[in-house]
Amino acid sequence: MLEINSVFQMNLRLQFLVVVLIFISHSIDAQHLFKYTQNNSVEVVKNGTALKNAWAGGLNNPQLNHMDVNFDCAKDIVIFDRSSNVVRVYLNDRIEDNPSYTYAPEYSRFFPDNLEHFMLLRDYNHDGKEDIFTFNIGGMRVYRNVSDTMLKFVEMTDYLKASVFGDPTSAVYALSLIHI
Repeated sequence: MLEINSVFQMNLRLQFLVVVLIFISHSIDAQHLFKYTQNNSVEVVKNGTALKNAWAGGLNNPQLNHMDVNFDCAKDIVIFDRSSNVVRVYLNDRIEDNPSYTYAPEYSRFFPDNLEHFMLLRDYNHDGKEDIFTFNIGGMRVYRNVSDTMLKFVEMTDYLKASVFGDPTSAVYALSLIHI
């Protein structure tokens, strides 16, 4: 009888240990063990010239758009990397006869989080502000630019209805927007 009790107690302890280990493993998040912060203080030099945007990050499948994101009446570059679904903004330095842009990651947060596969900035409602067209399953999602003093977008539709003219399997076709 004593033997059965000790086996039972050992089994109970083993089960308790397994449960505790499961809880511990779920509470540890390996993503937060190490914190990385961007440090732009290291200067990168090529052929004696410091590279201006050396720490802006690489681009795999960029899609370039132009838009005035900081309301200074100069078109900035807004890049959407289609492989990582990341928006990167480069502000126009407004240097005449020498186009120059500075990476400004603080503006990326103003763009919607659910941009996927492509992002086109086009002024569909002719208000002088670029609106966003992006992927959605079975169609396109459209965001209207409602910026005043701060960049802001409002979702107009998550499914843009369109008629396709020409061969839809072709690389070139025209869309006629039915309703936004």
